[in-house]
Amino acid sequence: MVRVLAGATLKQRHKDSVLGYFWSLAQPLGLFAVLYLVFGHAFRLDDRIPNYPIFLLIGFSLFLFLAEAPARTMSELLAQSQLMRKLPLSPLIVVIAVSVTSLIDFGFYIAALAVFVGVSGIVPQLDWLGLIPLVLELYIFILGVSMIAATLNARFRDMGAIWDILTRAFFYGSAIFFPVQLLPQWAERLALVNPFGQVMQDARVLVLYDQDIVTLPEVLGGPIAYAVPVAITAGLFAFGLLFFRWRQPWFAEGL
Repeated sequence: MVRVLAGATLKQRHKDSVLGYFWSLAQPLGLFAVLYLVFGHAFRLDDRIPNYPIFLLIGFSLFLFLAEAPARTMSELLAQSQLMRKLPLSPLIVVIAVSVTSLIDFGFYIAALAVFVGVSGIVPQLDWLGLIPLVLELYIFILGVSMIAATLNARFRDMGAIWDILTRAFFYGSAIFFPVQLLPQWAERLALVNPFGQVMQDARVLVLYDQDIVTLPEVLGGPIAYAVPVAITAGLFAFGLLFFRWRQPWFAEGL
């Protein structure tokens, strides 16, 4: 059911579009180009950060994954409300299917990143396999956030606008386009201790081999610090699932 619903969602999203699935890559790359021109050239971060286009694209791709999945989940649950009333379709299936479509779009972003990596002459290493558990950690975190957002949206229709404001604030405060060292010490720790920041910085270190990129163990004193974002991810997912299951009987009324 997840596979069928995810495929239908992807087709519906690009229905009547001339460029079709190409927009899944063209839109984020267009925004990335604007960000690169502003921060890479106007603010001269290109001179201060080695391989800045890749540095920026890693953070930007992960952010799009985080921002789009919950937003799409909220809208898709509303779109599928009639179907869920007619068929014994669990709302959780819709949430998972939407997260899968966002993961597919993230795959397009990774393909674009691979092109930049190849042009930059960076040689792939075996330790790049470490990117797999990082993406899995972020996916579980996003799935937890999506369940919470979808549950609240079934009751309060303002969640879409609130999520848009939250993601905009998160974008400018999460060291996506600048080194995390530029933040105050308290903000630097906050940026690294959350799962998104931890995954982003670890991914940058793995791909760029840049020892100047600050990671969580350097700030909180050792690998044991990874227990914090992992615990946040697991706790948020568990809470999201329980909250979603608890409110599920009232979804039909809310949607």
